[in-house]
Amino acid sequence: MKKRDYLFYTLGILLLFIIWFFSSIITNQELILPKISSVFKELGLLLIKKDIYLAIYGSFIRVLLGFTISLIVGIFLGVLANRFRFFELLFKPMYLIVKNVPTASVLLLLLIMVGFSKTPLILLLIVTIPIIYQSTIYGFQTISNDIKDINKLDNANNLMNFFQVILPLVLPSIINGVIIAIGVGIKAEVMAEILSGSTKNNGIGLLLKYARDNLEIAKLFAITILFIIITIFIEQTMSFLHKKYQITY
Repeated sequence: MKKRDYLFYTLGILLLFIIWFFSSIITNQELILPKISSVFKELGLLLIKKDIYLAIYGSFIRVLLGFTISLIVGIFLGVLANRFRFFELLFKPMYLIVKNVPTASVLLLLLIMVGFSKTPLILLLIVTIPIIYQSTIYGFQTISNDIKDINKLDNANNLMNFFQVILPLVLPSIINGVIIAIGVGIKAEVMAEILSGSTKNNGIGLLLKYARDNLEIAKLFAITILFIIITIFIEQTMSFLHKKYQITY
């Protein structure tokens, strides 16, 4: 971003704090909208306790595991659907259902069908696989017909052509899907942790649930702010790598 863009971005953050500051004065109710000072005091207390770090580790290790599975399955199904029209038509009804069904409905059904402890990971898979799958298909669709024709006429090994020619052209679209899926997946994971309330799923969502149950609203805000910062950092890191990759190719 340009210097002017950074200035406007900073002003936007400052505006949010100003709105928060005056709103907390108007409401004058810590149980409704805590003061900025109370939230950041609670945030400081969180950062010196090991509970928050164990919760972050718990949430993100499940996100990493689920996302790795989603990446493998999504790309595999996308390649399969691109190669064979039969599989594209076979997967389409499932893709449309998963894409359009409300996440809350899926979450409630999973809580009943698979239990509290398994729900977060399965929900993460359900919401991220379609994103990776569609990004993979879109990447193949953006390849020009000339390149496809040349690739077909080339007598070289098809697998070698795929990794040396096709994959570098599809990869930017996949990475873009990864960036979107990470944000969606992390939020789905935390939401599932909150509603499942299972102590087996120690994570950020469980801390949010405990804070809500104990009416520790300042702590609830503090954990939420920390979660937002971590998520933005991950998404911005992925965006930076994406731009760097595009420059390379």
